Amino acid sequence: FGSVYQGQKGFLPPGGEVAMKRFERANGMDCVRNPFTTEFETMLGCLRHKNLVYLQGWCCEDTELVLVSYYLPNGSLSNILHRNSNSTRVLSWKQRLNIVLGVASALTYLNEECERQIVQRNVQTCNILLDAEFNAKLGDLGLAEVYEHCSNTREATIPAGTMGYLAPEYLYSGIPTEKTDVYSYGI
Repeated sequence: FGSVYQGQKGFLPPGGEVAMKRFERANGMDCVRNPFTTEFETMLGCLRHKNLVYLQGWCCEDTELVLVSYYLPNGSLSNILHRNSNSTRVLSWKQRLNIVLGVASALTYLNEECERQIVQRNVQTCNILLDAEFNAKLGDLGLAEVYEHCSNTREATIPAGTMGYLAPEYLYSGIPTEKTDVYSYGI
């Protein structure tokens, strides 16, 4: 849904780098605003968990939409697994286990511990970011759906996410549940 840039904020101490996610322009603001609004309302509003990307702020001016979060120096898990970055780093088994447990903790928080249930709908390695100590941070909540925990009524939607990571029952019914995230997590 957008491009990510690295930057520095003048009022941060040395090394205080940020990542800025700039949403692509679209013919109608609704195309840009929907994922932005969802991610903004979901992340900046109330979510605080050690394994979620912490959103510091945002900017909306004309057709430019930008989310600002802490910069995570080891990039995405996808880049490390597929060696898409300049790093030749190979994760140790301890680091791998820590990443798996961190993502599971983030999903448990979103699916069960938040005031309202949040189904991420886009769990994949490019949305798992790694800090300086290789702790996992789940990000990109732009496709998230928010539900009441006790609600049994969910409307079917057009399945959103990345093919190959989508649960078959979600593709069939169009109704996301916490099981949708667990399936994607397992892939």
